Amino acid sequence: MKPPNFCIIPALILMVMVIAAAGCISEGNGPAPTTNAAIPSSHGGWTTPAEKGPVFCVAFNPSCDRLLMAGSCGVDCVLDVQDGGVLAIHKHLNLRGCYSNAALYSNDGKSIASAAGRHEVEQWDSATGETVRRLDVGVPQGQASGQNEVFDAVPVAFSPDDDLLAVESNRVAQPEVVLFDLTTGKKRLTFPLENHFNTYVPVLTMGRAAFRPGGKELAIACFTDKICLWSLETGEKTRELKCPILRTADALAISCDGRMLAFAISTWRFAGSRCEMPPLDPVNIENNAIQLCDLMNGQRLRPLKGHTDAVWSIAYSSDGRLILSGGADKTVRLWEALSGQELDRWDLDAKVNFVTMSPDCKKAAAAVFDDNHGRVNPQEWKGTVACFPLERPVPDRPAEPLESGDFSRLWADLAADDAKQAYHAVQTLTAANDAAPKWLRERLRSVPKVPAAELARLIADLGADDFDRREAASKELAELGDQAEAALRKALENNPSAEAHSRIDKLLKPLGQWVVTDPDTLRSLRAIWVLERIGTPEARAVLEDLAKGAPEVRQTQEAKAALDFLDKRAAAKP
Repeated sequence: MKPPNFCIIPALILMVMVIAAAGCISEGNGPAPTTNAAIPSSHGGWTTPAEKGPVFCVAFNPSCDRLLMAGSCGVDCVLDVQDGGVLAIHKHLNLRGCYSNAALYSNDGKSIASAAGRHEVEQWDSATGETVRRLDVGVPQGQASGQNEVFDAVPVAFSPDDDLLAVESNRVAQPEVVLFDLTTGKKRLTFPLENHFNTYVPVLTMGRAAFRPGGKELAIACFTDKICLWSLETGEKTRELKCPILRTADALAISCDGRMLAFAISTWRFAGSRCEMPPLDPVNIENNAIQLCDLMNGQRLRPLKGHTDAVWSIAYSSDGRLILSGGADKTVRLWEALSGQELDRWDLDAKVNFVTMSPDCKKAAAAVFDDNHGRVNPQEWKGTVACFPLERPVPDRPAEPLESGDFSRLWADLAADDAKQAYHAVQTLTAANDAAPKWLRERLRSVPKVPAAELARLIADLGADDFDRREAASKELAELGDQAEAALRKALENNPSAEAHSRIDKLLKPLGQWVVTDPDTLRSLRAIWVLERIGTPEARAVLEDLAKGAPEVRQTQEAKAALDFLDKRAAAKP
């Protein structure tokens, strides 16, 4: 949940904190509160209402059989993914507020980090519930403890190797992201969070920072109109990305290959030198669109449009093929990362605070929030966790086994510009898991690598005197696509003729665009998705053949990524 309207008035902030603390359980005072019984939902899963207070975030464990819930009255609950039953409760005895506003699993699932007080984050063992260590971000330099000490410490991300934990410390005068070394429990690096608010802005959920896979950079959304990327090796800022409008960025997510950054536009906006939080215009879909940025070249890609109010949470699937989002319009939406189109939508009863997908890409979970008609006291808010399958039953699915005509139609549908039509084909082919790999093997071919000498000849022909030679070279280079990109860019550095320069610019324009529009490319990449979803030895064999293709080609890269995903899922099984 993003900050409610009262948050910009410091006096009301302090009043809320006093009210919340007064109503919260104290150390050792009676049993920890639990969730109520899970209720089957119309979405094919279940919902679990919190006993008291909001729910701020949810997280699946790597083996996808546990769901972590943070929020209600200073406790974190571990729920059974199948039925929503409470398996374990972890009570934060030192929590001074009435809620634990963030919690997440480590990548290996062995530990959990959660907010444990205004200064502290607690790391605890996911199997035993025992505290491993408490990480204290401390008070600002030159400030005594207790002096204007109004801030949250929120865990935001484990590094890919689980050696580091990023913690946001949202102080009034000195907000920052602190990087803790989990082998020593000590601070390793500190990154400033520029703050145009000049006042306390509560961090009520995670999502303002994300590690890039590989663990060499951390992306942070500042309380300004930009996102900063920081090097974990040097501690230096490597680049800045600007929001398309004068509002703060929020809800960051980075794809599993580290290439794509998705973010939302916050409800905060700038007014001169001040910041304020008016409601976003629900009619202006641009303000509520999810922004996509290619981190390889800094290009902003086509935004994902559909939400009718602020987006509060974004998640990439662990295979990078799907994006899940939720927010103030009380919907959860599923997007195809490949095309940038919406695949599905779930209408919920309240605003969606946080969304996540299970690592096996089969389930979604959402923390749903109801402020109980604008009540100020957080204990009067209502929180619910919803867990449901990512896929609905497919209507009019052909009876198995599929006939030759069915396969031909589905092959054509995989290339459809309409992502929902293609998604139906993906689901139907996945269900035919015995026959589909053999059938797809007959239609998919690895892309052979073109010799460098051949590329050089074609590029030289772009400046030939003969028009037909120039045209033929342009056509062949366009068909080679990604394989020709590096050679074309190098040719530009050698000051080609004006004719060759113009043709090279035209050839480069469609290259490097991560959102795909070419039908043949869409079809081959969606077919790889089908093989990944099937995951049988026969499907893996087809992927292994495709992965032997030219390394610059998107098809080769996606086949390798699919094999990597399958290996990780096999390793994560209990």
